[in-house]
Parts: sequence; structure tokens; C-alpha cells
Amino acid sequence: MSSLFDQNQWYQIQARTLGGNMSMAAIQPGDISSTALVTFQDTNTSALIQRWQIWSTQGNYVLRSAANPNTFLSVKSNTTAESTTGGTRGVIRKASNAAGDSLWNISPFNNGYFFMNNVANGTKWQLFAKDAGNMAMTSNIVGQQVNQSFNFTKVAAINDDRYSSIKTPTIDPTATTLPGSGTPDSNDGSLSTQASIGIGVGVGLAALIAILAGTIFLLRRR
Repeated sequence: MSSLFDQNQWYQIQARTLGGNMSMAAIQPGDISSTALVTFQDTNTSALIQRWQIWSTQGNYVLRSAANPNTFLSVKSNTTAESTTGGTRGVIRKASNAAGDSLWNISPFNNGYFFMNNVANGTKWQLFAKDAGNMAMTSNIVGQQVNQSFNFTKVAAINDDRYSSIKTPTIDPTATTLPGSGTPDSNDGSLSTQASIGIGVGVGLAALIAILAGTIFLLRRR
């Protein structure tokens, strides 16, 4: 799939519901934290945290800001809230902790705006701007809703060697899906540990009974 974006361009990202005077800003995690909030701030084309590179990888995208090449736009679950009201929130995540939650699908609406899905949540959930303070994932995706519509505006060429390569997030097949992504189908034909142990014990008992029966039969013949 060809990329919709130029990897050597900085973009500013606006949410239609907030207007063009607010742009997505990548607040950076501290030394002891792996994530930080992603917010919207007054548009400033010179602000590094408002300049985004959109890197294409295997049909998905990784978004990182000019403030740090080693932090990505991601999501983080919040089990104290419902998914449709912010249970899975938008964050900035360090690359060392990135996985499927830092991979995005960006697709166009037919009105010039784009919507965004996160690989960890699946295509039935879309990113939406709750307000200027934060974003979250929602399953209410009927129609082309303004709070799920994003615009990407070119700002300047990147021309920075630090952004010429990337540590691509990998999807861990054993990872737990985020709230709001649906429950994985557990009926996969495999056996649980408890079931496997039970079958093993049963087979062992059957073998022991067969041995005892054979011994008794031989003794009677003598």
C-alpha cells in the first residue's frame, strides 16, 4: 500500500471539532515514566511538539514528533473508565515500550478529513478528540463525525538524520488486547493447563489399572 504521507515532511494535526487554531501536541514522558498525555494546544508552526512525522510501515503508520524521535503516538488503557468515554486514551509512548498500540491506520473520509484506527484496538474503534486536553478511542463510529475527523497540514521538510530510520513497533502475539478492542476468541481448539493436567492424570490411572488387571490374570493362571 502506498503511503498517503511524505516521510520527509513535518505535519501539524488538527481535529475538525476543535478547529484549525488548535494542533495536536506531543507532551514528552519524564525519566521515570513510559508515557505522557497527548493534547491540543494553540497552533504554533514552530513548536517542535506540534510537528509530526508520519512513518509508513507494513500498511500502518507510526507518528512521532520533532521533540523526540524515540517517542510515538500511542494509546493506553484506563480500566476505571468506560472505553467510549476514555477507557483507552491517546498518549505519547517511549519507543522502548511500543507495540501494536503505537501502530495506526489512517484512512480518508470523503470530505478531505481522515480517521484513525489503532492496531491494538481494531477497526471498530476510532480515535476522537474529547476536548483540548485529551483524546480517546470510541466505538461510536457511525458516519463522519467531526470529533473523529483529523486534518494533516504540511509545515516543513524534515531533513534530519535522526528521522531517517525508526525502531518499528512489533505486535506481541501473546499481548492482551486493550479495552474496547473486543475479547479474543478463546475457543481456538487448544487446551487449558488444567484440562491438560486432568487428561494426563486420567491416562496414567488407566495404564495403572491395566497393569494390575494383567498381573491378577497371570497369577490366576498359575
